[in-house]
Amino acid sequence: MTDAGRAGPRTEPMEGITAEVLAGWEVRIRRARASNAEEVTKPVLHAATVPLLPERADFGDGVVETLGPGDVFVSLVEYGPDAVNSALFAPVDVFPPVLESNEFRPKQLQRVIPGQAGQQVFFSYLDRAFCLYAVIGSAALVDDLTEKANRLIGGIQIASP
Repeated sequence: MTDAGRAGPRTEPMEGITAEVLAGWEVRIRRARASNAEEVTKPVLHAATVPLLPERADFGDGVVETLGPGDVFVSLVEYGPDAVNSALFAPVDVFPPVLESNEFRPKQLQRVIPGQAGQQVFFSYLDRAFCLYAVIGSAALVDDLTEKANRLIGGIQIASP
């Protein structure tokens, strides 16, 4: 999915993660507090075809509620080293994964919102564990919105931190 001819503006890198900012998208990478007692922070990439609110959860609460039928939200959340190559986070040789339109489901959403559908992909890449989560504003437009999500995901790069 990576296109060597891509030349759009890119986000500032954070711990080896960067993304191309496509027209019509807002993309931000921030640190989020991990859920362990050591208060370790992890990078979280958010991208949406709607404005990204200052307060938003790792998997889009605060943003997905604002999606219209033609909108998409994408989140790339990094997990700690204990998750790398575990059963849920199987290793992949190639990044980014390509989302399949037939894998979007309303029950894949963190919170079911009528008309929307989501997809989660867990993987390890370069000894790092991630969840790629996408929400589309309309399950009826799944093919077009999957293509839109994959164009954005194709511009994400992950390197060793």
